[in-house]
Amino acid sequence: MKYLLSIILILGTSVTFGYYLFSNPNFLPLNDLGEYNWINIFTLLFLVSLILFSFFNLLIYSIQTLLERRINKKREKEEEQNKQLEEEELIRKENEKKERVVRAVKTSFLLTIGVLTVFSLNFFHILNWIWGISILLVVLIFTFII
Repeated sequence: MKYLLSIILILGTSVTFGYYLFSNPNFLPLNDLGEYNWINIFTLLFLVSLILFSFFNLLIYSIQTLLERRINKKREKEEEQNKQLEEEELIRKENEKKERVVRAVKTSFLLTIGVLTVFSLNFFHILNWIWGISILLVVLIFTFII
C-alpha cells in the first residue's frame, strides 16, 4: 500500500507543478533571441518523465494485480482441496508482490524512455509523432517477443 501511495503522490505533485509551469508565461522553450532555453526544456523533460513513469507504473501494477487476483482465485480453489502450510503461502505472496513491483518498474521505465525519445525527436523536428510512435511500438514488440 505504501508503494501505491508514493507513486500516486509523485504523479499528483508532478502534474500540479507542471500545470503551474504551463500557466506561467515565462516558462517558454525559447528565449527572446530565439535560442533554446535549456533550463526550461530539461525541467519539462524531467516533469514529463516523472509523470509518464508514475502513470505507466500505476497502470502496469494495477493490471498485474487484477490478473494475479484472478489466477489466485483459481489457485485457492485448488489449494482448498490440498491444504498446505500457511507459512509457504505467506512467503509466496510476499515474493509475488516484490516481483510485481520490479516488473512494473522495469516496464514503465522502458516505456517512459521510449516516449521521451519520441517526444524529444519531435521537439527538435527530427521525427514526426506518427513515425516515432510506430517505430517505438515495433521496438517494444520485438523487445517483448525476442
